[in-house]
Amino acid sequence: MPRFVILHHQTPSHAAKPDHYDLMLEDGEVLKTFTLWQLPDLSGPVAALADFDHRREYLEYEGPVSNDRGHVTQADAGTFAWILREANRIEVQLAGLRWQGVLSLELQDDSTGKTGSASTTSS
Repeated sequence: MPRFVILHHQTPSHAAKPDHYDLMLEDGEVLKTFTLWQLPDLSGPVAALADFDHRREYLEYEGPVSNDRGHVTQADAGTFAWILREANRIEVQLAGLRWQGVLSLELQDDSTGKTGSASTTSS
């Protein structure tokens, strides 16, 4: 089973992006990464921004982020299964320490909340 991690990313005051959560889903040799503005809620779709792929090392990493980009702390980790993988919507079955169930992501163009066609295959 592929693994996932949710990291709380605390950013410095000068950062372009405020504090957020990074959902990282193992996909081969990379982690497909999605920015969440709050902790996931399994009761309905969660707004998310597709971010760049990350190294698999983040599955077990906590600590400072290079180039003064803040600090990450693990909020949950475990395994998952892909249910739906479309341009605007992703569903995964999580089996984590904190979250167990279906997480539905509604991919947004940007932080304004507009539904978009953000690619989940960028590198």
